[in-house]
Amino acid sequence: MEFPPLTVGVVTHRGSFVDFSSFLRELCPAFSCYPTRCQLIIVNNSGNDALADTRLAADNTDIGKLCDYTLVGSTENNIAVGRNAVFEHAAHNLVVFIDDDEFPIPAWLVHLVETHHRNQCGIVAGPAHPLYLFETPQWIQHVDLHNAKGKATDELIENCPTANVLIDKSRLVGELFNVQYGVSGGEDTEFFLRQHDAGVDMRWSNEASVYEYIPRSKSTARYMIKRCVQQGILNRRILT
Repeated sequence: MEFPPLTVGVVTHRGSFVDFSSFLRELCPAFSCYPTRCQLIIVNNSGNDALADTRLAADNTDIGKLCDYTLVGSTENNIAVGRNAVFEHAAHNLVVFIDDDEFPIPAWLVHLVETHHRNQCGIVAGPAHPLYLFETPQWIQHVDLHNAKGKATDELIENCPTANVLIDKSRLVGELFNVQYGVSGGEDTEFFLRQHDAGVDMRWSNEASVYEYIPRSKSTARYMIKRCVQQGILNRRILT
């Protein structure tokens, strides 16, 4: 099969270049492994003034040798606005989202595109595996926040987060991410449920793994309970 060029999008809030440089370095193997040169769009949701630090982060790595990257400043501090900006600047129909606290396996993009090619679908999602950096109770480590466990490659899905997803722009129906959820959260749930209800084919790619660093602040029972309650409130808002 042919591997078409694609756009990878990431929305960041950071002004410091240190952590974001690390993220970009961990992204480099995925671009190296993919057979076709791709585009990377970095949206800094902290405003235009933070673009200098974002550019410094990119220049501090080899990312520019592996892909064509574009920096975009978003003044809204709204994650939905940032993700829509990725679509606006995307040069290709296939758009892949990843979070800036994750890193993918080298064959990540290959697996996503292979699943898209086999199924000719509109959306492909993959697992985001948590990596706990501090001593964490076993029950917290086994909570499946992204509902990634138990799915098989090519399986039909009804929803997914934007932590690890390929979207075919040409197959989308209706509006993009709803900015009304861009501050409260839930913009990804609302978007993918809406696409599913519109008949967009959504599939799973179990091999297209990314890993998410979990800091100490998100490794506590208090945080887990608060997050689950917030998710329940958002789901009720979306579904009613």
